[in-house]
Amino acid sequence: MKPWFATALAILLAYGVCACPEDKTKAIAASKIAYDLGVNHLNSNQVRQALDQFLKAVESNPEFPEAHNALGLLYFGIRDFDKAELHFKKAIDLKPDFSDAANNLGRLYLEKEDYDRAIEMFKKALSDMIYPTPQFATGNLGWALYKKGKTKEALEQFRKAVLLDPKFCLGHRWIGMILHETGEGLEARRGIEKFKEACPSEPEAHYRLAEVKHRFKLAPLADVMADLERSLEFNPSFCPSLLFVGRLHDEAMKYKEAAAALEKYFDACQDLTDAEAYLLTGTIYYKLDQQEKAAAYFGTCVKRWPDTVPGRACAELLAKTPPK
Repeated sequence: MKPWFATALAILLAYGVCACPEDKTKAIAASKIAYDLGVNHLNSNQVRQALDQFLKAVESNPEFPEAHNALGLLYFGIRDFDKAELHFKKAIDLKPDFSDAANNLGRLYLEKEDYDRAIEMFKKALSDMIYPTPQFATGNLGWALYKKGKTKEALEQFRKAVLLDPKFCLGHRWIGMILHETGEGLEARRGIEKFKEACPSEPEAHYRLAEVKHRFKLAPLADVMADLERSLEFNPSFCPSLLFVGRLHDEAMKYKEAAAALEKYFDACQDLTDAEAYLLTGTIYYKLDQQEKAAAYFGTCVKRWPDTVPGRACAELLAKTPPK
């Protein structure tokens, strides 16, 4: 998926600021210049410099809603939620029909798990009949409803979002994921295939398709593995696919191939590893009679996650692993 600042840039560029009449103050002109510089910095992924310019923009003209929205997006991106909320609210106060600011504030509430306020903001954004990108707020509304346990209503919103924009990758992704979770295998596969069609170079789409096919036994192992390999062609370090390849080789009793895949996973994804990955890898080395490596993985698992189910399983296996 696109990084948050790329999406933010697209939104900011969509809002041109009207040229100031000659009788406007120098402060307003300076604010416009600072805002434009901020957008340019954001285009170059210079987040710190962009933040400085947007701050200058609202200092010169505190009644500049687009600049407040830009600041909200940047603070949201660095997870300073209090400042982000302040600026989103200011943007909406200054411009009540500012749908993108309402959508952004809804996203912030969604991140904070304040689903009722998130839903309120998404509906506010969608009340604007000329909102140019309603698929985003519609999809976000669906996700908020889903998090509140309203699965049927959520799916209705996601399907509406992809009707508005057939290339809306997140909408297709959400549909597939929810149907996967609710056990509707064939429908989940159709949803993920649409995700793949809309975003063919997105590694997650190929991974999700492999996941659905494997869980619901909708394709042979070779087909599932081909989807994972396709995912890794687009991103050789895509962690879920690397881990899944290791699991599939283990299921097929190809333990050397499983160990090789999992070593790639640990090399690429050290910050994302969990107790189950250590348990799996230690078990595979145990089956390969490589006791030192098995003990190393079991030992790390026990040390980092002693009170979890996988951690206790690692402790039992570590006790059975004979020293070499």
